Amino acid sequence: MKLHLSSFRLGEHPEEMRCADAKNNRVAVIQNARDCWTDSSKRKAAVKRECDDLKSLGLEPQEFGLRPVFGRSEAMRKEISSLANCWVCGGDCCVLRRAYRLSGFDLLISELAEEEAGFVCGGYSAGACVISPTLEGIHLPDDPDSHPGGYGTEVLWDGVGCSTIRL
Repeated sequence: MKLHLSSFRLGEHPEEMRCADAKNNRVAVIQNARDCWTDSSKRKAAVKRECDDLKSLGLEPQEFGLRPVFGRSEAMRKEISSLANCWVCGGDCCVLRRAYRLSGFDLLISELAEEEAGFVCGGYSAGACVISPTLEGIHLPDDPDSHPGGYGTEVLWDGVGCSTIRL
């Protein structure tokens, strides 16, 4: 797996989201870091902007929410395995980390890092920060006590980062 991480949107080298070995051009746009946003029009506009940016690279974006697959990691795995990329949007790191855990996406990312050539996992802001080994310090700009419906209240301080993910 190749990582394409940025501090803001697609970054300075957006072409890095494309992979010559990819099985297709489909990309999951994951915006669960924004599940604490209450303005639905702001959320819709943001995902449209993300999709437009990815389309400009010749990719085929589709919104993919982790919340519908909480507790259903096999369903999530099946859908993600049909894609060649995922793009994880910015927002609240603490909310996103819980979404990864509840859906099993954190385990899938670690597995893909070990074995899946031709897959690009990209993200910015929260989508990049959650890959780190720890979220300690992230609580300064993000609220660990933000608990959107269905997320529970557990605060996770460990990031997804592990020895298999090469940054």
